Amino acid sequence: MQRLIGVSIATATLVVGVGLGWYVGHTRPEIRTMSLAREAGASDEDIIRMYKDMQQILADHRQDFLSSAALSVNVLSALEEDDMERAEKWLVVTISGYYQMCLADTPDQQLDESRRKLKRRIEALIQRNDKLRAGVEGKKSPNQ
Repeated sequence: MQRLIGVSIATATLVVGVGLGWYVGHTRPEIRTMSLAREAGASDEDIIRMYKDMQQILADHRQDFLSSAALSVNVLSALEEDDMERAEKWLVVTISGYYQMCLADTPDQQLDESRRKLKRRIEALIQRNDKLRAGVEGKKSPNQ
């Protein structure tokens, strides 16, 4: 009887171990990605470099979300206080800074479609909005 219980426990442990190993090994994105990379012939160094690149991409996205949230909080606070001028200033500084650093000197051929569309929209705004035009040109707006 004790032997039957021992064999049953060992079998159950083995089944749970195999099931857990399969679950962790095939359902976790990082482990699955590494497994697919190995199947494609990637070396350990390639996988490590790819993993570090993925971590950097995630860190960059977190920074983008932080910047977007900070801008949104400042603009929303200004709007709640009916301070349209301050809200507009936050937006002008952000849009003109992004345009100058990332879009102005970059040929359209080097931009992906979403950035080309954004560049065209910002350039259309620059034509209509004196404050944004002044911000892009690095001058004080006549209304400030």
